[in-house]
Amino acid sequence: MKKDLLVTYVSEAITLAAGVGVYKLSALNFSEENFAVYALFRRVISFVQPVLLIGLAVALPRFISLSEEKDSTLKDSFAFSGLIILGLSFLFFAILSLLYKPDLSILFFGNESFQNLIIPLLIYVLGILIHSYCYSFFRGKLKMMHANALQIINLGIVPLVSFFNNSVDKVILINGILLCSVSGIVLLFVLMNIRPNVLQLLSCSRQLFFYGVQRVPGDISMAVLFLIPASITTYFYGIKEGGYVAFSITMINMLSTFYSPVSILILPHAGKLLASGNIELLKSYIMKILKWAVVSSLAIIIFLEIFIDTIIHYYLGSNYVDSVSFSLRIILAGGIFMVIFVTMRGVIDAYYHRGINAVNQILALLAFCILSAAGQFVFKTGYIFTLIAFVISISILGIFTLWEITKIFRKMNSKRTYPIVNES
Repeated sequence: MKKDLLVTYVSEAITLAAGVGVYKLSALNFSEENFAVYALFRRVISFVQPVLLIGLAVALPRFISLSEEKDSTLKDSFAFSGLIILGLSFLFFAILSLLYKPDLSILFFGNESFQNLIIPLLIYVLGILIHSYCYSFFRGKLKMMHANALQIINLGIVPLVSFFNNSVDKVILINGILLCSVSGIVLLFVLMNIRPNVLQLLSCSRQLFFYGVQRVPGDISMAVLFLIPASITTYFYGIKEGGYVAFSITMINMLSTFYSPVSILILPHAGKLLASGNIELLKSYIMKILKWAVVSSLAIIIFLEIFIDTIIHYYLGSNYVDSVSFSLRIILAGGIFMVIFVTMRGVIDAYYHRGINAVNQILALLAFCILSAAGQFVFKTGYIFTLIAFVISISILGIFTLWEITKIFRKMNSKRTYPIVNES
């Protein structure tokens, strides 16, 4: 696990640096309004991707890893079933997008004048879904070298080389075409190396779907939670202010991305330790990871809070210091709770067949909606209360996650078990 974790961290570090570089390029090449549009596009993708995956990012590696040693044909059947589900999901989204372009333009970007972004967005979505499928396949087989190489190319190199001009829609289109090309080649490699059993496809599809669909409400809630603050701000206060909020939320998302390798690896490893009854080793892993995540994220947040003005000045330029630094300082206050959720969610998904994380994510979204509505219509505090509501909501999510971990520990101590795999 240590080798896989190290390789995954290198991959995530490169991807994170590329994400920072993308925003730097967008600030240099775009006007302030187009910068805001591009920031909103990135937030839209973070909403659409988990919805269309239907929980497969968790379900596919889980079922592939658990069936790897039992039956290679079953593993291949799970893999092909996941591709069928994903293909149907994208087809539905594509038809919907083409039929309701003005409505989706308003929903995603606040104005129907951005309809020209829908086709590039569709191509990008197709590419990122194929990428996610291939990454999940390699993750389930614990071929992290393959998974991370794909991650570096698609999320590290491709976004940077897409900035050939100053047009937002063309940058998104080029990015999408490159994503489809690279991921498509890898998908062909995957399909050439699996031998699914046609008779198992229905059963495998059902298992993947019903395990994954329990996570969808949580994925949707999380995506909405990270999208709606910028959308609300754009609607009430303008595209520039919405872009600043979108950028700030992206930065905290990048902070949590630094810890995502733990979540990526801990789910299949925790499942195997639970199945083998090696509870003490699992508890030791959880405590070490949790302590490290809290201490390191706290140190990063304190550093950013102190030097944020200087960082924004050299990163985006002096024009962005006051507006972006203001939003980012508020958002960072909830960073540690976001890190707790990211590092521990894999343990909860491994232990419970039910979608416990989804319940917590829905509650966090409800908290944001209530607090944000109170700020807009009762206290009339401007978009600052939207930022505060976001911080409180992700803090609630982190606290609920810690509570579930303590419950899992109590069940482990009392020798209570929970079925990891649905054998039906």
